Amino acid sequence: LESFLSTAPNPSVGSNSDNMYCRPLVTAILFVGVTWGKELLNEEDSAEPSNCQSMLQVTKKPGANLKMYEAGPGQYTGHLTVHLDPHDVTSPKIQLEIFKWNASSKVPRAGALLAHMGGPGSTADGAGNVAFFVTQAGYDLYGISQRGIGKHAYPSFTSCNNFHLPPKRQGPYKVSDFTSCPCRLADGTPMIGEAWADVNPNSRTEVSKLFEKVAERSQRCRDSFDMNNFGFQGKGYNFLDYAGTQMLAHDIEELRTAIGEQTLNFWGISYGTYVAGVYASAYPQRVGKVIMDGNVVPMPEKTALASGCGAGLQQSINKLLYNCKEQASTCSLKNPDEDFRKLLKKMKKSKIVARTDSGKSFKLTVGMLGGWFQEQLVVDATTWGKVPKKLADLLSKDPKVSEKAAGEILDVKCYLQDPQTHKKTYTWRVYDVC
Repeated sequence: LESFLSTAPNPSVGSNSDNMYCRPLVTAILFVGVTWGKELLNEEDSAEPSNCQSMLQVTKKPGANLKMYEAGPGQYTGHLTVHLDPHDVTSPKIQLEIFKWNASSKVPRAGALLAHMGGPGSTADGAGNVAFFVTQAGYDLYGISQRGIGKHAYPSFTSCNNFHLPPKRQGPYKVSDFTSCPCRLADGTPMIGEAWADVNPNSRTEVSKLFEKVAERSQRCRDSFDMNNFGFQGKGYNFLDYAGTQMLAHDIEELRTAIGEQTLNFWGISYGTYVAGVYASAYPQRVGKVIMDGNVVPMPEKTALASGCGAGLQQSINKLLYNCKEQASTCSLKNPDEDFRKLLKKMKKSKIVARTDSGKSFKLTVGMLGGWFQEQLVVDATTWGKVPKKLADLLSKDPKVSEKAAGEILDVKCYLQDPQTHKKTYTWRVYDVC
């Protein structure tokens, strides 16, 4: 990586035109845990004819839409003002959080690099995770918060967190008893996560209900982001129509222009590779070097994501059971395949339960177990090793052992956390609801 970043540095403002890039030069690297050398960058490709310099002329003065303030030695924070619709100067203006770390003065300046740490949802200050390395390589480092993200974002995706705990033992409880946020799940929605849902996928009724409830929530959420609700009168703008990756690419281009750089280097991690790909496609002449670290498919393909998550989970479970058979002496499941089928059968008959504080039986469902599996089987080998023991405990003939194991799984999924104190309330235990 040091070799990559130090070869053919991007021109800073005012550089000799012979060093300018004219056509797209994007070098993508997939991090695979190996070291590499100078052969990754064809140095001859970095030289472009000087007759293309007019394509890259930009103002040397930082744009008036960027305000930065010193936050520490060599560190700055501020905001970039952009139009909601980048193609309509009459559209409302919003502000995006910006962080900057100056390049080290001990090495020649190599240009500017923007780091996006993934998400969606990472904030501008997250770029600080790579600040030491990037600045020591001679780059000014920038971070940008995506629209709706960050402490000072307005509108904000995270500002409504007004959950409250209702009086105990006055249930049954529903989602609206805990929050009035417009983007909350509709009452009666099965518990869901990013890539799992507490439904039987073989039940058309359960799946249809899930879609209907999510559609209800989504429409209510969308209505709440009408810009008229935020004091912007006039044309019917909705913030959600201007908050995607394409808009972020426009905003990054606004930042590049504001800081007076002819080209911008990019380090994208996870979803940040998606952002890097979109920006490089939209503004190929403005891109220097691009590091793609943990690639994400650069298009919104929800069906592929869902089927991929399902297939990946099934493969992980199969591998887990295979490991148990291969390491029979240390695995808590003595007949892994048979024990797993037996567990699923018992769960479908609502025979795996935990006890709430009120003494009621709270069933652990197959959907909830699937959500728990997703978290446990994507971390590392130490987590994998604990899963067979938990499954064996669920099958235990001792009700106390089985109920304890079920409760520990429910604790992972069924809780609310106070944003101020960070204290967790396990709703399934206290309120008999997940």
